[in-house]
Amino acid sequence: MHDRRHTTLLILLVGVALGGVATLTLSALADGDPATDDVPRLIPYQGVLELNGEPVHATGADALAIRFALYTGPEALEPVYTQDVTVEVFGGRFTAPLGPIGRSGE
Repeated sequence: MHDRRHTTLLILLVGVALGGVATLTLSALADGDPATDDVPRLIPYQGVLELNGEPVHATGADALAIRFALYTGPEALEPVYTQDVTVEVFGGRFTAPLGPIGRSGE
């Protein structure tokens, strides 16, 4: 019975500690201003690139410069955000970090 109380107390303390960390993390991001964030707001975009039906492989000096563009809808002619990212492609697959490190409105 004594061990069960210690286990329950330990679980409670861990829960309180994790709750405190979560609360502090949320309050640090609460203002919504990217300029005050400690961590850049990046979205990891994953894609597949093929050429003539075959997966592309481009690494090192052969890495590809890709321009990503976001539009307000399918009929929009001008992007609201663009960003050039150099990516390595492995067997057709790549990941590109998209976010405020890029150039907006090009």
